[in-house]
Amino acid sequence: MRRRKLRKPIAKVLHIVFVFFVLSVMYGLLTSFLHKDRSEVEIVEYVDPVYKHPYQAVGFQNQANGLAMYEDAVYTSSIGIDVSEHQGSIDCSTLKQQGVSFVMVRCGYRGYSEGILHRDGQFLANMDKVKQANLRRGVYFFSQAVSVEEAIEEANYVISLVSPYDLDLPIGYDMEYVTDHDRIANLTREEKTAIALAFVKQLREYGYKSYVYGSSWWLEDVIAMEDLQDDVKFWVAEYGGSVPGFVHDFEMWQYSEQGRLNGISTPVDMNLLIKRK
Repeated sequence: MRRRKLRKPIAKVLHIVFVFFVLSVMYGLLTSFLHKDRSEVEIVEYVDPVYKHPYQAVGFQNQANGLAMYEDAVYTSSIGIDVSEHQGSIDCSTLKQQGVSFVMVRCGYRGYSEGILHRDGQFLANMDKVKQANLRRGVYFFSQAVSVEEAIEEANYVISLVSPYDLDLPIGYDMEYVTDHDRIANLTREEKTAIALAFVKQLREYGYKSYVYGSSWWLEDVIAMEDLQDDVKFWVAEYGGSVPGFVHDFEMWQYSEQGRLNGISTPVDMNLLIKRK
């Protein structure tokens, strides 16, 4: 009994000393961190790998004729349409009078089932009409390539179609789903991205610039934008709002698929091209 009574005070003292030591060490570490030079502290921030666009929401407006526009201190815009054989014969002079300044003409497409390359039925006529009306010309191609080799084949086919013409705008690359049984239905995200990149790089070899076209969903989720953004500009399709919800960098906005203009008997896609002043 006596030996136990003698050890209790010693145990308490040792416990107090230990607690004091631990608290001292913790205080020292905390003080050292708080007084540490901020330049020595590693700050980890999340960086979105896809570039953001520089446009301000207040810059998007509607003109008196109902067509969209964008204007700020750095950027301005112009209105255009994209057409194919589905629009039939178009009157470009009448379109110009309504504020249209450029036309993206479909030059051709690959069949989504059989995979055969086709020239658009109105390509030749549309290119001549756009030129005669002194409107700026661009073209686009509808792709259903299932390999890098087919993408290069498509690019070479486009080059053969457009080589007789002077183009004022980049060539658009349009891959999208048409049915549940498209040739491209089973491609992975990486495969679709590689195909798009092969197409635009082949065009670049011959001096042509490119747009990669797609809905915001397609560009953000179906392909990897970050693997393409250093090689191309994006042409995004997003409908139903006066301001695009798409936050990533783009140069052209297809803001409606139901445009109604004199000179075209069918609904037409409306596009806003935004460029530096």
